[in-house]
Amino acid sequence: MEQATREQKVDKIYNFFQQKQIYDMTKSQIGSQSDELIERAYQQLNAGGGFGGPVNELLDEAKKAEK
Repeated sequence: MEQATREQKVDKIYNFFQQKQIYDMTKSQIGSQSDELIERAYQQLNAGGGFGGPVNELLDEAKKAEK
């Protein structure tokens, strides 16, 4: 299976937040997170998961970075 690029992973996470009506999360906020955290959140969403674990962690970290 082909590896998704970092940009594709950020897009997937961003689109998930948009679907969940979290509109205050920008792609740059998501993209500013660590590769490892983006990877874990991406894997969770790819597996059909939603909120919880790394997805929530990424959301929290991105919001902290905003302040």
